[in-house]
Amino acid sequence: MGLFSVFKKNRVIVSNDASEFDSKTSKKKNYEVMRDILELFSIYQKPVFRSHIVKHLIGKKRAESDNSLDKKILDDKFEKCEYYKQRELNKIIFSKFPDSLMIAEESSEWPLVSAPVHLGGLGFNFKWNMGWMNDMLEYMEKDSIYRKWHHNLITFSFLYAFSENFILPLSHDEVVYGKKSLLNKMPGDYWQKFANLRVLYGYMMTHPGKKLLFMGGEFAQFDEWKDQEDLDWHLLDYELHAKMKNYVKQLNHFYLNEPGLWELDHEQEGFHWIDPHNNQQSIIVFMRKGKKSDDYVISICNFTPEYYPNYKIGVPEPGTYREVFNSDLEEYGGSGKVNRGSLFADKSCWHNQPCHLEIEIPPLTTVILKKIINSE
Repeated sequence: MGLFSVFKKNRVIVSNDASEFDSKTSKKKNYEVMRDILELFSIYQKPVFRSHIVKHLIGKKRAESDNSLDKKILDDKFEKCEYYKQRELNKIIFSKFPDSLMIAEESSEWPLVSAPVHLGGLGFNFKWNMGWMNDMLEYMEKDSIYRKWHHNLITFSFLYAFSENFILPLSHDEVVYGKKSLLNKMPGDYWQKFANLRVLYGYMMTHPGKKLLFMGGEFAQFDEWKDQEDLDWHLLDYELHAKMKNYVKQLNHFYLNEPGLWELDHEQEGFHWIDPHNNQQSIIVFMRKGKKSDDYVISICNFTPEYYPNYKIGVPEPGTYREVFNSDLEEYGGSGKVNRGSLFADKSCWHNQPCHLEIEIPPLTTVILKKIINSE
């Protein structure tokens, strides 16, 4: 089967080299690989299992679909296809280890990768959103003055965000082989590099989909990841790195405490645009919603170093709102520009919403608002 990784406590338990993919040249037969995988699952009980080869499997299945005209021959081929072996493996794993996670690293448009096998899917729990990752890193590497001409890179992913059970990955693949660390990808001076990284993380946490941040990103490691060396923990002796670690910690806690950010992660009902169109100022505004009608947050992301003291945004209902998260806090390394106290919504339309309010938007910042319940 080839090219799998099983992770437990940040250790790779098993990984097959890409050269072993072809069953004709693989050192192990498919059934032997499947047996080894199932043995690992029995040892670790609840591992996270990532498959690297899904695109290859899908490409093989599609090629056979295109080249064969006889349905019976086509069906016979499919029965022997790696694609179907992967489906069977997923079925076996979930029948024996229902709490396991199966994750597909896959970038094609092939549908139902994360749908159950009995519904015609490939049977994975999640699919890495490679398109989001590539778009966002391309966007964030651009100097902020040019971002307005590439606004689609931060909005396009919302068009397909609910077609699969996506994970948003900032993985090891993007911080090795001369690609630079996440912090070093960011443009601007020393302060702006950290601010850019904070707004990226804030955007990522409020975007639909589960999250994956590779080790070292939580404290903004300057160097690329080195697989034979420890992380650069000494950087925590420096103020902005220590503050970035605190920021990621607080952002994680905030995420867990806000059901609107994860309850409807893979459903269209959990997301609503307020303003995706402001490319000139590189600002986007959207809502994330939970199962309860009043359980929502409003995320505002400013991808430039410009400060807006009186920025008007649309909100869905009148009442009082408050700022519940701000990546520009001084304790996170920011400039300390915050929205203090209550924010009162006026009953006049803006951004196709029935009400609006004015807020401060700090430079290179994610601001999150929430309505105070029973505030009307």
